[in-house]
Amino acid sequence: MPNRRRFLQALSSLPFLGRLASASPLPGASGRRDYMQELKVHPFINAGEPYTTLTGSLMPPEVVEAIEYASKQYVRLN
Repeated sequence: MPNRRRFLQALSSLPFLGRLASASPLPGASGRRDYMQELKVHPFINAGEPYTTLTGSLMPPEVVEAIEYASKQYVRLN
């Protein structure tokens, strides 16, 4: 006979089961995280100007490379 205790015990195992399901990627899927999909952010075609509310503009590869390089070191900001 179902009771509240068994129901709550079953609920406590759901996060673990969800973690197992997400740990095994689909065949052919890349190992990289898709942050946009995780955050449910949808891309769009920016046919206007580089408005700040529309993510400004895209960064050139040199800027992304410099940010990635600097992100691996501690520095004083003042």
